[in-house]
Amino acid sequence: MPLQIHVSDIQEMLYWRDVFRVLGIRSCQPLLDRMGVPSEMARRPDGLLRAANYFWERDREGIAPGLSGYSDPDFEEKYRTAIEGLIKGTFTIIVDAYGDDAATDLYHWARRFLVNQHNKSQWFTWYMLLSTLSQSKSDSQFQTEIAQLADPLEEEFGFETEEADTQAISRIELAQLSPNEYKMIELEVTQPGDFETVDLSSLARSVIHSNHTYRFWRVLSGSLEPSEVDTWLWIGYEQAERLGMPAEEVELPVVR
Repeated sequence: MPLQIHVSDIQEMLYWRDVFRVLGIRSCQPLLDRMGVPSEMARRPDGLLRAANYFWERDREGIAPGLSGYSDPDFEEKYRTAIEGLIKGTFTIIVDAYGDDAATDLYHWARRFLVNQHNKSQWFTWYMLLSTLSQSKSDSQFQTEIAQLADPLEEEFGFETEEADTQAISRIELAQLSPNEYKMIELEVTQPGDFETVDLSSLARSVIHSNHTYRFWRVLSGSLEPSEVDTWLWIGYEQAERLGMPAEEVELPVVR
């Protein structure tokens, strides 16, 4: 089935730029697998680079040059359609390089971790809960349930994993960006105090953390009965209370 691409509103353009920052800057390539990018693409990222360059060239040229701004009552819909066209054109390059299935996996990856802000917030919340669970599990009323998944917890959130992630991310900070890559992280400065560039290391770290959390939830969802999965919502509530996080921020994530 051909890849179905939909842009829900014009704010998504901000988040698609983040997608094609991490996919289009060469110093991020060694981290693609850690970020959860489909393995074939992580091994052969040249197609991603071509797609990212296409995205950024069109973005700089202006994706909707004929629009007159908010004086046009249909501006938002026309601009949303233009963004959707840009994403479709970009993914055409990805489909040509890797095929429909891999391109579809990448599209869902992008929406899961960067574009859909509700999903992104869910993975951040659960990363905070799960990455600190080892420090307080002895006080939990759910020690048995936590012990059942001790190995995947250690694999995704243990000290050695965090150290390896930190060392890998540090290479981004040492890398020299090309002039074209620097343009990818530049931000429009409109007033004093505005950030001039995106913090690429922090962006990569957030995606890596989200992927660890997603991987854990895939193991959890695949190995437990639905009632046992529901217990982890209560584990989340318990941990959120310890961390001073609002309980309403804790909900079972949708694992696709």
